[in-house]
Amino acid sequence: AQVYAGVVQQLEKAGCDSPAFDAVCLLEDIGGLPRGGFPRGDERPMPPDKEAAVRGAARQRAQGRPLQYILGEWEFLTLRLRVGEGVLIPRPDTELLCEAAAERLARVPGEPPHVLDLCAGTGCVGLGVCSLFPGAQVTAVELSEQAFAYLQENIRRYPAYAVRPVRADVLRDAARFDGPYQAILSNPPYIPSADLPTLMREVQHEPRMALD
Repeated sequence: AQVYAGVVQQLEKAGCDSPAFDAVCLLEDIGGLPRGGFPRGDERPMPPDKEAAVRGAARQRAQGRPLQYILGEWEFLTLRLRVGEGVLIPRPDTELLCEAAAERLARVPGEPPHVLDLCAGTGCVGLGVCSLFPGAQVTAVELSEQAFAYLQENIRRYPAYAVRPVRADVLRDAARFDGPYQAILSNPPYIPSADLPTLMREVQHEPRMALD
């Protein structure tokens, strides 16, 4: 509880949006705290190595490094995906894209639908669709070498889903993806270059290629 209170205070002073939530995530994922809160009546101190790791992670968070990058994983729908520097962090808004696509694919008659996921990043869209509609067959296209490594790793985590990673430029290599596809999905870069300096400091840690 003392470590938790200290981390919350540190993150509040640093201007983090959700200091209490971030502190709990750090204590659970890095400090080994059981999910769901502090055990009642447990007065044992946190092991020194765990406490040092939590405090080190808290310093990173106070300096603006995204919580998701510090933890190395993040939840998306029912998935738990690897994330880190060089790949866009999956966000709840993108879950709506997966849900809408799965709902429409369920109405497509015939063979299992083929889906093209452009600018795939972590693979959250393609894997998310498969988690909701397991029969889908997805081609996930990503240009960035760093992001492609996360895409491959996340696909390996869920071998039951038919997601195929392809490293390519979706504009220059369009002829490689001539379908037919029942859905073409994307969460592409959409922020004007001039707006980048105004973004939250956490977002500015994310790859410019995925934003601009």
